[in-house]
Amino acid sequence: MMPKKLLLPGVAGSHRPLRRPSRATLPHRRGVVLIMALVCLVLVTVLGGTLLRWAAMEHKFLRAKEDESQARWLAEASLERAAARLTDDADYRGETWDIAASELPLPQPARVRLVVKSLDGPDRRRSIEVDVEYPFESVTPARVHKEVVFALPSRATP
Repeated sequence: MMPKKLLLPGVAGSHRPLRRPSRATLPHRRGVVLIMALVCLVLVTVLGGTLLRWAAMEHKFLRAKEDESQARWLAEASLERAAARLTDDADYRGETWDIAASELPLPQPARVRLVVKSLDGPDRRRSIEVDVEYPFESVTPARVHKEVVFALPSRATP
């Protein structure tokens, strides 16, 4: 009995038979499939590593932005603190304000340096400079510097 010939599917009138692979070509095909699988595995590993590196960089960037925002808020609060102190005491010259980690929303300490200087002129103005370092003594702290001019309230005359 003769083996049945296979015809090419979808080709009308095709009389060319499909041949089954011989046993000699099967190990070669298995090797190609193994190599293709390894190449795909390497590509997926490289892609995964790249995504992890990107996520780590994004986390670091967001953390730096968060620290910068906290430093800006501390600078604004420090300017308000200096203005309040100047309102009570016109001779206030500034201070260094160490803020414990327990007093801040993020568990990191901060250092604020306030410097108040008198400006020339009869209008009783003061220059307030604030420097903030947050987190204090960190390898990469956010640093903010602000300077404003504050007009002392006029003295009440009796």
